[in-house]
Amino acid sequence: IFDKTGQFKSQFGIPGKEEGQLWYPRKVAVMRNCGKFVVCDRGNERSRMQIFTKNGHFIKKIAIRYIDIVAGLAVTTQGNIVAVDSVSPTVFVINDSGNLLSWFDCSDYMREPSDIAIS
Repeated sequence: IFDKTGQFKSQFGIPGKEEGQLWYPRKVAVMRNCGKFVVCDRGNERSRMQIFTKNGHFIKKIAIRYIDIVAGLAVTTQGNIVAVDSVSPTVFVINDSGNLLSWFDCSDYMREPSDIAIS
């Protein structure tokens, strides 16, 4: 974790495939409304999403069975998680309980998305 000036502050996570561990972490996003971190890694599945406190303590895993590979990850100002799947180019909006709020196909506009940004 780095501060706004790029100074190293801390790190968290230990390697592994169990809940709370990280296995090839790919994407990280901050839930600015509460300071929690959303991390997508490989885990035991193709992609897995886990939420950690701002101090790096594991809170929970969110099941994302409908996403093959998370290529992009962001969080809205309301705390909803936005993820894009690179296998079937689709954007998903998920709440922090793991409920799918909305989704849309973006394959008409791109073949293999690599990230996502929201404003």
